Amino acid sequence: MNTKYDIIYTRQSIYKANSISHNTQREQCEAMIKKNYPNDANVLVIQEEKNKGGATLDRPELHRLRKLVKADKVRSVTAYKLDRISR
Repeated sequence: MNTKYDIIYTRQSIYKANSISHNTQREQCEAMIKKNYPNDANVLVIQEEKNKGGATLDRPELHRLRKLVKADKVRSVTAYKLDRISR
């Protein structure tokens, strides 16, 4: 059986004092995944970028996510907002 992961990708802005925390982003994404896959106890891989701006693609966890997608190990990618992944 080829296990595919539901990835939660979070990134907290380093430029805004009122930025949404990693924990809040993760909780919202977990709820969305559970809503979309209610009977599936699939593994969640949580990836967090710390102190990285959205304008750069030089983010280690984003590279890790891309490798997992390329290796066909991902069923879904969930982010709090699309701009958490890229601008």
